Amino acid sequence: DNFCCQDLLNMSPSKTGFCEKKARSVLPYLFPCWFKPWKQRFLVLVGGFLYRFESEFGVKVKGVPIPLDSISISYRGECMFEVSMIRKVYRFKTDSEQDAFDWVKAISARKSEAIREALGHAPLDASTRRANNVANAMFHKKLQSER
Repeated sequence: DNFCCQDLLNMSPSKTGFCEKKARSVLPYLFPCWFKPWKQRFLVLVGGFLYRFESEFGVKVKGVPIPLDSISISYRGECMFEVSMIRKVYRFKTDSEQDAFDWVKAISARKSEAIREALGHAPLDASTRRANNVANAMFHKKLQSER
């Protein structure tokens, strides 16, 4: 079960937009002419997850959705912010300092609300609940494959 970017955009996400994600591979540093160290991604913040797509018309999530309840978010300076989990760190670069601050603020607020929703202390509509369930299954499937 999967969904495309447009499905998520129809759910009134908290924030969307293009950012650059830092590549984790060593190849961009060894062969800078062929591999770029930063890759453009369209981010969608909805429900309890942060989703990454190649564009706003993406038909498949890049990687797995990032669960907000297990992350820490921080501003890193120079238009960058970082989303950290126990096993992985994602670094994103925006076009402006303000946009980086806005992402940190939006992700922090959405994280708090997602935790309230998961505990039953805030309402959660059916489409967002379904998206959370699909994203959660994708995330846990990836964890199982890494064991």
